[in-house]
Amino acid sequence: MIELKPYHKAIQEICKSQGVKRLELFGSYARNDFKKDSDMDFLVEFDLKQSGIFDRYLALLEALEKIFRKKVDLVEISSIKNPILLKSVSQDRKTVYEA
Repeated sequence: MIELKPYHKAIQEICKSQGVKRLELFGSYARNDFKKDSDMDFLVEFDLKQSGIFDRYLALLEALEKIFRKKVDLVEISSIKNPILLKSVSQDRKTVYEA
């Protein structure tokens, strides 16, 4: 897995400001088999008590791409309805932030 410690403070700040309950890395960066041009895959769970989820999603996506200087795929965990896909994603999930 990519070393996230250098990014910890920036990730905490953006997650707190955008009402993130949980942020997890999955995919090639979590498995440590990424290539130079691989994107980073994150699962996010937002605090639904706060309004403006779409704006918060976009702000988080933009901030993560700026922090890591990589293309980021950001998936809201509740949007995964396919149990096979959820099982596949769940195999290599690594918690990055938890409120």
